[in-house]
Amino acid sequence: MNDCEPIAIVGYGCLYPPLLTSPEELWDGVLKGTKGVRNVNNSVWDTDKYYSKYRSAEDKTYCKKTGYLSELPHLEKLIEQNGLNSDEVIKLNRTQKMILYTVLKALESANLNLESITQEGFVIGNMLGDESFANYVAQNRMKKFVDEHSKEITNDDNEIKHVKKSLSESLNVESSDFNVFPSNMLAGLKKLLKLHGISFTIDGACSGSLLAIDEAIKLIHQNKTSKSVVTGVLGNIGVTGNVAFSKIGALSDTEARPLDSQANGLIPGEGSGSIIIESLSNAVNDGSHIYGVIRGSGVASDGKGQAIYAPSVDGQYTAMMKSLAAAKMTLNDIDYVEMHATGTPVGDKVELQSIMKIFNESGRKKPLKIGSMKHQIGHSFSAAGMANLFKVLQGFNHQNLPPTHGFGDFSAENKSITSNNLIVNSNEEDWHWDSEHGRTASINAFGFGGINANILVQEYDEGLFKSILSKSVSSTLTLPDSNYSIVGQGTWVDKGFQGNIPSEAPISKFTSFPFIKFKMPPKVVQKIDKSQQVGLLAADKALENAKEELNGIPREKIGLYVGGMLGLKTAFECDLRIRSEELRTAVQKSCTNVNSQKLEKINMQFKQKFESLSEDSLPGFMDNIVAGRISNSLDIRGVNAVIDAGKNSFDVAMNQAILSLQNNEYDAVVVGGVNSNDLPEYVDLYNELYSNDLVVENGACFFVIKRTVDLKDTDNEIFNISSDASIKTINNSVSLDADFLGAENAFKMLNKINEHAKRPEMATDFENSEAKSDFSIAFFDTENAIEASQMIKNEMFLDTQNESSKMAIFYTDLQDLEEKVEFLKKIQVGSNE
Repeated sequence: MNDCEPIAIVGYGCLYPPLLTSPEELWDGVLKGTKGVRNVNNSVWDTDKYYSKYRSAEDKTYCKKTGYLSELPHLEKLIEQNGLNSDEVIKLNRTQKMILYTVLKALESANLNLESITQEGFVIGNMLGDESFANYVAQNRMKKFVDEHSKEITNDDNEIKHVKKSLSESLNVESSDFNVFPSNMLAGLKKLLKLHGISFTIDGACSGSLLAIDEAIKLIHQNKTSKSVVTGVLGNIGVTGNVAFSKIGALSDTEARPLDSQANGLIPGEGSGSIIIESLSNAVNDGSHIYGVIRGSGVASDGKGQAIYAPSVDGQYTAMMKSLAAAKMTLNDIDYVEMHATGTPVGDKVELQSIMKIFNESGRKKPLKIGSMKHQIGHSFSAAGMANLFKVLQGFNHQNLPPTHGFGDFSAENKSITSNNLIVNSNEEDWHWDSEHGRTASINAFGFGGINANILVQEYDEGLFKSILSKSVSSTLTLPDSNYSIVGQGTWVDKGFQGNIPSEAPISKFTSFPFIKFKMPPKVVQKIDKSQQVGLLAADKALENAKEELNGIPREKIGLYVGGMLGLKTAFECDLRIRSEELRTAVQKSCTNVNSQKLEKINMQFKQKFESLSEDSLPGFMDNIVAGRISNSLDIRGVNAVIDAGKNSFDVAMNQAILSLQNNEYDAVVVGGVNSNDLPEYVDLYNELYSNDLVVENGACFFVIKRTVDLKDTDNEIFNISSDASIKTINNSVSLDADFLGAENAFKMLNKINEHAKRPEMATDFENSEAKSDFSIAFFDTENAIEASQMIKNEMFLDTQNESSKMAIFYTDLQDLEEKVEFLKKIQVGSNE
C-alpha cells in the first residue's frame, strides 16, 4: 500500500474456536480467557490412530491438541435472509460454509445486501484448502487397492463390500464434486452468491489474511472495484498437516504459550474472518459505520539466506516499515502491536527482534504494549491475521487494550532483546486516546516460506480523519505511462511434451532437478513437489534472461506472483500414506479372519507406495512454497504469493503484478503460471467437471516485467502490454492443443510473444535443460562410502537422479569417481573413530 487514501473497514464477521460467532463474542472470549484449544475428539481426527508421544514415530504426531470449532453455526436464518438456495448451500464443503457464514455476517454488520457487492472484489486468503478432496482421493485410491488385492485380504466378497463401505463412512465426502475440486473453493461461492467482480484466492500461508487485504486494497486504489470483501480462512485441520508440522518440531505437546519463557511450540487452529473495505471518502460519503481505518499495509519476503521455514528479521522489519511509511507514521505513533507470535521459541524471538529494530531506530522512549491470542484459539494459519485484526477492532470499540493470556514472563534471552521496552499486556486496561493519532495498532501475520504481512489500523474519528482526508492522495493512483514491458522469460515443460508451442520458443524440457546449482541435497529434492521444482527452474531462466534489465533494482523492489490451481500432488500423496490407517481399520472391522500380522502387511503394501514424511515434507507440499521457493532461492524480497482463479489464475496474477507496478510499489515483477499436478484423481475430476478432452500437461512459464517508462537504453524489450485488458485479448486470441490448468494462459502469452518477438535470437539461450559441462554425475542410494565403492565395482550407480538418490558425486572419469569415493571413505571412517 503506497501513499494513497486510507481504507475504511465497514463490515466484519468471524468464526473462531470454540464457537465465537461474532466480533463481540470474540472480545468476550479474549477478556475471559476462553479456551478454544483442547484435546481433539474423533470428529477432528482419531488419536488412537495418529497420536504417539514419541516424536520420531513414523506417520504420527506428538500433539493431540487443536483449536477447533465445536460445531458449525446454523445457516438457515442467513440463507433465508439472503434468498439463497439451501440445496446449493448443502453442496458446499466445510471450509466454504465457514467463509459463507462470515461473509454474510460481515454484510449484516455493514447494513449491505448481496446485490450491493455483485460487481465488487472478493479475495480469499487460504492455505491447505478443504479436507474433502483428500477424502475423495483416499476413498478412490483405497477402494482401488482393495479391489486389486481382494484375494490377499479375504476370500469373502461380502467382506470386501463391507471394507469399501467402511472406507466411504470414515472418509466421508459430503459436498458436491464441483466443490470437492480444490480450485473451486472460490468458484462455488461466487456461483452461489452471484458475484461477478474480480475475485481470487491467494496463498501466503500464515500471512494469508493480511496478504489478501493488501492485494484487495490495490483493487480499490486502482479503481478496479469500489468495495472488496476479504476473507481469511483455515478450515482444513485434518491430521496430515498436524503430522507434517510435528516432523519439523514446530508443535507443542502441552499448550501454546506465545512469548512466554515456557513456550515450546504452536498449537494448530481453525477459523474464518471476513471484512468489507472501501475507500475512506466513500465510506464517509455513504454514511457507513466505520469500525476501523487501514492507514497502511506492507508485504515483504525474507529472500535468500534462510532455510525455507526459518523466520527472518529483515523480511518482518521491511513489512512493518512499509506500513508505517504508507501512513507517514513512526513507531512513536503506535500504541500496541498484535503480534504473529505463535509460541515457537525461535519465531517469537525473531519477531521481538524485528520490532525492537524499529523501536531503536525510531528513538522511542515509551515502552510499547504487545500481545497475542494464540494461547486461546491456536494458530489458525491463513485465518490468524483476521483474528488479530478483530481483536484490535474490538479494542477500539471498547476503548480497552486487550489482554494476552498464558503469559508469565519472558525468557532470559528475550528479556535481553526487549530491555523492558516491549511489555506483554496481560490484563485488560484503558486504551488512552492520543490527540494526534487517536488509537493506533500494528498487526502482524508472518507466513511459512518467508512471506511477511503487516497492516496499520487506526480507530476512526471524524475530526482526526477530516484533516487526514484533506491531505491524502486520491484513492486512485495511476502513472502517466500505462505501458509495461516484458524483459525476460523462461519456460520448462515435461520432457515428453509434444504440444503446439513454437519450436523457437525459449523452452527447456524437464529431466532432473539441478540440485547442485540450488544447493539442495537429493534427499530434500525428493520431498519437494514437482510444481516447486519446475517453477523455480522457469523463474530462474526468466531472471537470468533479464539480468541486465534488473541491474540496479533493489531486491526489495521486485515482486513475485504465481498463478496456478491450488492443491499439490505431493500433499495428497502424503495424506494417503498417513491415513493408510483408515484402510487398516476398515479391513479389521469388516474381515473375520485377518490377524495383526496380515493387517500390518496390507497396511505396509499400501503406504509404501508413498514417500515417508520428514522435516522437508511440509514445505515440499505447501502450495505457497511454489512462490516461496523461488523467493528464497533467487532472493526476491517483495511479495511472493500464489494466486488461484481457476483457468484464469495466470491472468489474475498478471493483473495484480501490473497493479503493483502501477502504484510504484515495485520496479519489476516476476509473473508466472505453474502446473505439475498429474494426480489421477485431480486430472480425472477436472476433465469430468469441465468436459476437457485435451491432454493435461505439466510445466511452468515465467515473465519479468518493468514499466516501459523505466526502460534503459540498453534494455531489451521482448513484448509490450498496455493494460490488464490487453492480457485477456492476447490470451483469447491464442489456442493450445494441451491444457496447463491455471498456467494455461501463461503458455498462450508465450505463443503470442513468439509471433511478435523483438529478439528471436534469444531462443538460443534456452536450447538445453542441462548445462554444458566436462563433468558427469553419479547418483547413489546410500550415503555410506563403503557401500558406494561396492556399487561402483558392480556398476550399480546411476547417471540420473531418482526417488531413492541420497548422494551425488561429480566426476570426470571412472578413476576420478573411485578416488573421490575412497577420499570420502577416509573422512567417514575418521569421523567414526
